[in-house]
Amino acid sequence: MSNRTPFRVNDLQLVLLEPGGTTRYLKISTVSLSSSSVEIRLDCFVHSNTRAEIDFSGAGRSSIRVEGTIQDCKLVSGRSHSAILRFENTINVDDILKEPEPTPPAPSAAEVRESAHILYIEDHEADRFLMTHRLNKANIRVTVATTVDEGIEAIRQNTFDAVICDFHLEDRTGFDVFEQAVPDLHRGPFFFATSETSPEFRKESIQRGVDTVIPKPINFPRLIHMLESLRQDPAAGHENTELPSAAQQDEEVSTLYIAMLQHDLAALMESQAKGDAVLTRRICDDILGCAQGYGFDQLGRAAERALCSLDIQTGKCTTESILDELAGLMTRVVSTVANPNTSKSDRPKAA
Repeated sequence: MSNRTPFRVNDLQLVLLEPGGTTRYLKISTVSLSSSSVEIRLDCFVHSNTRAEIDFSGAGRSSIRVEGTIQDCKLVSGRSHSAILRFENTINVDDILKEPEPTPPAPSAAEVRESAHILYIEDHEADRFLMTHRLNKANIRVTVATTVDEGIEAIRQNTFDAVICDFHLEDRTGFDVFEQAVPDLHRGPFFFATSETSPEFRKESIQRGVDTVIPKPINFPRLIHMLESLRQDPAAGHENTELPSAAQQDEEVSTLYIAMLQHDLAALMESQAKGDAVLTRRICDDILGCAQGYGFDQLGRAAERALCSLDIQTGKCTTESILDELAGLMTRVVSTVANPNTSKSDRPKAA
């Protein structure tokens, strides 16, 4: 018989896999352990050759599941019985007996790089969800507000590395937030995120003191890079530069892609006319995958935004508006290829 080592653990769970598919759960304690079996104590009789399994806590508190059969179940006293669980495969006893490795000390505050914390003021649920999801994955904390008053109250209660505000809010505009917050309540960077990207609007925003106008659909890799830089250089958001639109990237079109884009555009318009949300979602998913694969960044972001709006079932008017923007952008990309001699100044602005 294998050498046995004292091994006393209470309140382990033994799972009995009885004939006929019945499963029974018993609380047991252990007495000794070897590489081929464990001696146990339990409060009932179990027939020999009954299949069973048990989970041991291994080194580092990992779980080790062992399967085997019950042997030599005998009455000890009262209801207490002794039995042997003979393992189906031998185990390394040291994996179970070894003391857990000590938990490493928590890093000091100086060793932890604090993540950026931004406020996003946005009345469209889909855009709030998408911003929070993408920035949280980049270890950037996001607090959201849906109205001007909620945004101002959040700024009063917290210190943010940056504020990103939709311009067209339901109750007022982004300028109302900016004028109440800067500089008395917020001294960090303040950005607009909006589909309103005319040169006149950008010029007015910058003249009033807004740091950057971020065009929707948002270029998240570029935005994340900018927000991360705020932790090293708080002045990084004060350069009064605009985040460039991806429209010029989209104009470098691939003729191979245009045929697929025309097909997807026709299918999208048909699914919208039918009100088929499931088909619309599948088409948007196809548009997203192809746009990213062919380097159409702005188109990919528009499709991602539409998917998000469909998935969370935001307001019908909002979703239709976002889908219309996607269809409009697809139409402009196709039109650019159909009229290659159109000058940049004559081409429609991206949504």
